[in-house]
Amino acid sequence: MEQTIDNVSYRFIPSKITSFDSIIKVKQTLKNDIYEKYEAKTEITGELIICKDVTQMKHRVKKLVQEDYETYLQTLEKRDVKKDIWIYNIIDGISEQEAILHRDDKCIVFINYFKLLDENIKLFTIGYLSFWFYFEYTIVLAFIWKKFGKEKLWIQDGLINYQKEINKKGKIQTFNIGLIKNLSLVEINPTSFMDTINQSFWVKGGERIEFKSQAKTIRLGMQITDEEALLLIKEVNSALN
Repeated sequence: MEQTIDNVSYRFIPSKITSFDSIIKVKQTLKNDIYEKYEAKTEITGELIICKDVTQMKHRVKKLVQEDYETYLQTLEKRDVKKDIWIYNIIDGISEQEAILHRDDKCIVFINYFKLLDENIKLFTIGYLSFWFYFEYTIVLAFIWKKFGKEKLWIQDGLINYQKEINKKGKIQTFNIGLIKNLSLVEINPTSFMDTINQSFWVKGGERIEFKSQAKTIRLGMQITDEEALLLIKEVNSALN
């Protein structure tokens, strides 16, 4: 444990707990058939190191160690088998079967193994799952569009009609020919992350043609090539003229 205050570093190295009987269990954060985990408080003894110049304080550095398969097998041989009893209890159907989402001959999937008792962890988990659910939802919409969707553009009675159709359904937008300006190609920057994402299969978007109508910018032609976009622009311009 270390903290720096006004360029003075305080490092406390605990050595022992004065009494295990005095440990106060504040909140349970984990429980299974083998282990229990708590937020707790107690009195401890140890060393306090005070350094008046933080630049002279030694800092711990994480090191990356490469491990090959043979080294991994040696590590497994030294491991205490009792530490993994809780895993085998799950596999053998002795405990925590209510948490199993899927099971077959090769794997077991848990819907939520750890019991979320800490409020901060709950908030993080909700945010994390919401983030991924949103992207799953957008991916499903993109897949449905790729499978069943099409863009339609036609000119009739002085109006340009544009429709995003899925299974013969979709709102038709109409624009007065006389109010259309700046029909042009939307350029793609190959070094742009967003441009790259918008041209990927799992995204609904990436329009390549745009024009202005009554101060609004309208885009169409999702994920078509430059050649296709330029040909369409040429055809529309010919119709407008």
